[in-house]
Amino acid sequence: MTFPESRQQMAMPISRAKLEALRKIIIDIEGFPFCSLESDAYYYHLNDYQHLLIQLQRLAAPLLSETNANRLNSLDYREYPTETRAEVEVLLFDIKEAIDTQEIKN
Repeated sequence: MTFPESRQQMAMPISRAKLEALRKIIIDIEGFPFCSLESDAYYYHLNDYQHLLIQLQRLAAPLLSETNANRLNSLDYREYPTETRAEVEVLLFDIKEAIDTQEIKN
């Protein structure tokens, strides 16, 4: 039986503290308020979301397959906000699965 690529090619384990930090970032991303591009609030929140995305990239990439890590690391919310948000939502499923797998290994 073969598993999807997200379960294959797992990288080195990360610490429990990093896993907890990653879970917090996921919660923050999932609950992040989004505004329309025309709104002044959009530009106010742009840096906050980009910061969360950078933290997600830093902590989650070691847990993902090379393909998914590359997808995650190529995202830039400043250039493509709508597409980036959609891609992050797709990748969050794999990231959560990788966290669960890592916690079982720990």
